[in-house]
Amino acid sequence: MYANGKDDEALVYFKKGLKEILNPTVDQKLLSADIYNSIGTVYHKKGDYDNASVEYRKALEIRLEVLGPAHPITAGTYNNIGSAYYLMGCYENALVEYRKCLEIRLKGLEIDHPEAAGTYFNLGTVYCTKGDYDNALVEFSKALKIQLKVLGPDHPRTAESHHNIGGMYHKKGDHDNALIEFSKALEIQLKVLGPNHSDTIRTRKNIKNAVSML
Repeated sequence: MYANGKDDEALVYFKKGLKEILNPTVDQKLLSADIYNSIGTVYHKKGDYDNASVEYRKALEIRLEVLGPAHPITAGTYNNIGSAYYLMGCYENALVEYRKCLEIRLKGLEIDHPEAAGTYFNLGTVYCTKGDYDNALVEFSKALKIQLKVLGPDHPRTAESHHNIGGMYHKKGDHDNALIEFSKALEIQLKVLGPNHSDTIRTRKNIKNAVSML
């Protein structure tokens, strides 16, 4: 149902599934957590971020009990909660949850791991939305460092990080460095996405804006 866009029907079946779980075994508890997380995902898709965060919290409570605070799945749940808070406009709470996610990921994964880069990206996005461009630049730069090492210089995500860093420089009034980063993003996008991709077109527009400010 969820895969076919029938969100309300999906919620009905997920909630029925919860009622079928009667035995408090470890496996049943984890299944309950998975269902709560799925319900949260449906609410998230529907734009009901309040209820999404409630369901994610229920999943987190079980996963903390069964899997512990250092498990990758627990980290992912913190990430989901952070995303819901961000979309609710609760930016400080989003930062707290993303930091919890990052702490677990840095302990459980290699430092140079794509999931860690993703969390740095999320942190940068929150800071950017808050207008804290200095901290956003720090987080986006951390993401880029990992992506260059793990994904390589010719990857769309690497290009996105260059673009984001350029955007922060532009916001800070440093149009020379903004132009450098936008140009790096454009070079990658032309190579891997082509000239007609929306990301490529956006970057070209931002380059023009940066040039006009010099």
